[in-house]
Amino acid sequence: SGVSNEWGTNYAGHFFQVAEKMGYALPQGLKRNWVKFQKSAARSWQSQSSTVRSYSQRYQAYRLYTLALAREPEFGAMNQLRENSYLDNSAKWILSLAYYESGRKTEAANLIQTLPYEVEDYTELGYSYGSSTRDEAIVLLTLNKLDKKTAATEVALRIAKKLNSQSFYSTQTTAFA
Repeated sequence: SGVSNEWGTNYAGHFFQVAEKMGYALPQGLKRNWVKFQKSAARSWQSQSSTVRSYSQRYQAYRLYTLALAREPEFGAMNQLRENSYLDNSAKWILSLAYYESGRKTEAANLIQTLPYEVEDYTELGYSYGSSTRDEAIVLLTLNKLDKKTAATEVALRIAKKLNSQSFYSTQTTAFA
């Protein structure tokens, strides 16, 4: 069988959760198999070398968030990632969502308490297909969930201004924004 794309597998699972919530039926066994695969990947994840650390952390955080959305949280893996002393800020924001969706709102709030709401400008064509705007959309989602309305408004206005420009944005960026 082929090699899976970690971010793509997470993104597909995210799509499953949204579709299901909107009333669409998923093919029989699809979600169960996805959950089984993701739980196995979450449990076997280990921190990588510094060159791929941030990508690997984002993969794991997004995996944990989508499992939480599926009501299948992996608390052991969430706690292991949270305790990583080199945890990337983007991974922290996504992990905060995982805690929130798992009913652990205090842990979610504590994780992002000292983080900046702005993301340094970047674009990646591989790995997590990220950008500063995509990551700020994740910040916005987290702030909304945690009821931090003033901060969320500032981030939303910044994102809206970017989306209103003539710039090209990837599917990942526009989907999250």
